Amino acid sequence: MSASPAPPGRGLFDLLEAKLRDGVAVTLIHDAFGSAPTPAAAFERLRAAGARTLAFNPLDPLEARTGWAPNDRDHRKIMVVDGRIGMTGGINLDRVYENPCEVAAAAEQDPAEACWRDAALRIEGPAVAGLQKLFLETWEKQRGPPLPPRDWFPVSISAARRGSASSAACRVRSSRASTSR
Repeated sequence: MSASPAPPGRGLFDLLEAKLRDGVAVTLIHDAFGSAPTPAAAFERLRAAGARTLAFNPLDPLEARTGWAPNDRDHRKIMVVDGRIGMTGGINLDRVYENPCEVAAAAEQDPAEACWRDAALRIEGPAVAGLQKLFLETWEKQRGPPLPPRDWFPVSISAARRGSASSAACRVRSSRASTSR
């Protein structure tokens, strides 16, 4: 993911810091190139609050952990909550994408006024394990620091198969992201 902080009290970074204070574990991989405009202090504040963060393919070759590959980027957006709920889609976490899709906004030539409409999927059930696995594999391939022991896969495919038919079902909900200022 790439991220850009919003004004104080209104953005993702503030929300994550509040959740960390509530005892929620936060583990975040962000694309180093896509998040380059984000002040380093935003990630430092998250880490100071207890988050684990990892830059995917750092831009500085001296910081590269897997060999320097400046064109190898990660544009995936994956969120897994407690190993039970997954979110994925095209939603970028940057204020430029908050423009409403009105005819006037879409007609503008200024990219800051462009219309953006993205979609995301909320996934529940054993399919969430696939997203969790992808996240953890990316963390490992990027040689992130060891993660603490945790029940990363509380709903496994094999456990769902042993349960009732309803527990093995995978629910997918589509969400349209369109916000206004």
